[in-house]
Amino acid sequence: MGGSIADRVRAQYERHPYPPVSALALPRRKPEAELALDTGLTLAPARVFPEHPRILVAGCGSLEALVVARANPRAERVVAVDLSEHSLQTLTRRIQLARVVQPFTPQAPIETRQCNLHALNDGPFDAIFLSNVLQHVASPEALVAHLAGLLAPHGLMRLVVYPRESRLWMRALQRYLEARGLDAHTQAPRRTVTRHLRVLPETSPLRSTFFVNPESSSDAGVVDAFLHEHDDPLPLAQLASCMHRAGLVLVGERQTPSSQSAFVGEVNAQVAASITDPWSRLELLDESLELCANPVFWLARGESAPAPHTASTTRHVAGTVQVVDQALHVSGPLGSLANVPAASTLTSVVVPNPIGASLACRVRRLDDLLARVGISSDAWIASLAREVGPRVTPPPHSRELPGLALSDYDPHALRRLSPPVADADLDALEAWLLSVHGLVPSRPGEGASLSLRHAVHLASAQGSVLADSRVLLTRS
Repeated sequence: MGGSIADRVRAQYERHPYPPVSALALPRRKPEAELALDTGLTLAPARVFPEHPRILVAGCGSLEALVVARANPRAERVVAVDLSEHSLQTLTRRIQLARVVQPFTPQAPIETRQCNLHALNDGPFDAIFLSNVLQHVASPEALVAHLAGLLAPHGLMRLVVYPRESRLWMRALQRYLEARGLDAHTQAPRRTVTRHLRVLPETSPLRSTFFVNPESSSDAGVVDAFLHEHDDPLPLAQLASCMHRAGLVLVGERQTPSSQSAFVGEVNAQVAASITDPWSRLELLDESLELCANPVFWLARGESAPAPHTASTTRHVAGTVQVVDQALHVSGPLGSLANVPAASTLTSVVVPNPIGASLACRVRRLDDLLARVGISSDAWIASLAREVGPRVTPPPHSRELPGLALSDYDPHALRRLSPPVADADLDALEAWLLSVHGLVPSRPGEGASLSLRHAVHLASAQGSVLADSRVLLTRS
């Protein structure tokens, strides 16, 4: 689909305004305490706010600004900004309905604006609410810097973000659906996605990821969570650096306690004593796939704050290519295709399962993060398993969901897996197979061929994540 990321995201929300609730739905009469500035001020008590603060709700959707206005009724104004005209029209109707149906519920005045957040330049704002927006923009760092410039010196920003690594299964599901040819333009998305997931085994973690997620209950939720035009959250280390460069410091977290940085101390006191920076602790939890709730950060201006310490490292491992029994076996980054061996006959390509390879990367990253602490990542994973238990479905009829937690896998078996093959390498290999051998990935029973990267993601979803993915080849 053409157009800029902003244009495509705008078009998505014109078709599917978010959140997926009726246009007649109103917030509870009791204000949402988590969206009250008083909550942020308890975390940053030194801040002195005006009696009537000015608030920005950035990427407000069709509901959040009204909830913020209810939670902060003494605000001078709540400025609600969104790309989507449809979302703002729904919000405006909701505001008008609230005045009629709930006339005695206090709320601040709301001003709506349809524009790109980068075009907003009329600060300062005493508070900025930025909920699940960063992962949907082309340059998160630039947006944070711009919004930080609109924040008053005493101001607070409430930021909600997706945890990148802990959404491993969500990302794998998104790539599976993309390989199935589904996107934000898919008709009847909920029904269509459900049909494509029914072909996977009952025990598939991808099936569990979809069916236990509340977003799976509506078309708009399915598109927003699984078929989004642009969903690319920052790694925690990169997010921490981004906040530091913008002059913002973390003053508190309000997500589920087991997804907060302090939870590291409950899992292992030795680790907590060695890793004291909250961003580094959050990175550790994220690499462990244990940021199961979207982080909710309150941030304040702090120009002289020291840069957050993170232990991020990247392992560069060269891949290998060999022909065994008419199959081209590829592991890790390809580098130059000049080293790919010639073969008179090829029938398939075998690559590491991308999901299993991602799990293996998590274990290796934990090895690096915990090396200076003096404990093994195996011990850390075992401690997490004892502390949080297995993944389960929501009550009242809770049941275990095997395969979603890192502790469901033998770390030694994961370490034996090869590094992942990047999509760019798969694209290059596909072009080589076609030009040198006249071969393309086959799609048995479904007619036309498909790209090698899509074939790999389809194969990875069907089999064990610990087994290589095999893609059959056919003459073009």
